Amino acid sequence: MPREDTFHKILLGLRRNKRQAQQDFGQAFSQRRPEEPRGRWNLRLFGKDVHYGGFDGLGQLAAGAIDASAGVDLARSSVFLDGGIVLPTAAGIPLSVAVNGTYSARITSALDAPDPAEYFRTGDAEARLALYPSASVEVVGHMGVDAGAGAARTGLRSVSRIHSSTFADASVSVRAYGNSVTAAVHMPK
Repeated sequence: MPREDTFHKILLGLRRNKRQAQQDFGQAFSQRRPEEPRGRWNLRLFGKDVHYGGFDGLGQLAAGAIDASAGVDLARSSVFLDGGIVLPTAAGIPLSVAVNGTYSARITSALDAPDPAEYFRTGDAEARLALYPSASVEVVGHMGVDAGAGAARTGLRSVSRIHSSTFADASVSVRAYGNSVTAAVHMPK
């Protein structure tokens, strides 16, 4: 059976370790200014990263917003289905079956944002963001026979397409001296 003073020494050691851990934690976070936000972001289309970025502090965030006012135009296209097979028939003429599938996705944006210095000088700001996403998927199927050496060829081909295009338009108006914020979002019904 352990002695009582051994258990007491263990508890004192745990208390000291807890205090030291709290001090270490406080020192680690006191070196970084909490008023400076940081962030990372990425854009994925169909599970693939197509664009990424980030910022460290308000200065980089404001500079990035001004740079983004030129707009963003991201596009991605890929083949997701590509297969074919040639089967012999009883008549000796090969039957070919093929299928191909592709997709395209695009997002275009336009940002009209004020200079942050202008906002701090006047207290008024207006910003507008427009997004134009679009996507399309196309599947092409082909089935045909070839009588050999280009003598005769026949078959059928089927093309199926689905596409979508829409927009979203948002605007924000801030009047600091009038104490008002107005926001509007426009989207098709």
